[in-house]
Amino acid sequence: MKAERENNPDDVDAMLAPVYDSVDYDEGIMTVLYEVMPWESNRVGILHGGITGTMMDHTAASAIFVFLGYWCPTVDMDVKFLRQMRVGDRLCCKARVIHIGRRFISASAEMFDEESGRITATALFTYANGASSIGQ
Repeated sequence: MKAERENNPDDVDAMLAPVYDSVDYDEGIMTVLYEVMPWESNRVGILHGGITGTMMDHTAASAIFVFLGYWCPTVDMDVKFLRQMRVGDRLCCKARVIHIGRRFISASAEMFDEESGRITATALFTYANGASSIGQ
């Protein structure tokens, strides 16, 4: 994943500058760290909701990649925004692979303020399984 980001520095996933922190293979959890950068903020200086969703989607999709070995396209995402984050804040996103089916994969994610540990957003995702060649 790191090499893919380095080879494609203009891709959104690379621009988010994720730091892959840990993987718990027994629990199906991956943790990724992010720092809110100026380009990710909205006009009042808080993290843009679309970027929050993108960070969470990237974390969940990365977890699936780690466990299956291929990328799967997002079919559905439901994000709940709980707290605002500002430029310079550090975020910790934990994604869990809930179910791997023949056609679909379910995953969840929680985003935390790294300093306080408070949840800033939650999300549920559905990915299409076996469709990693779409768009390539």
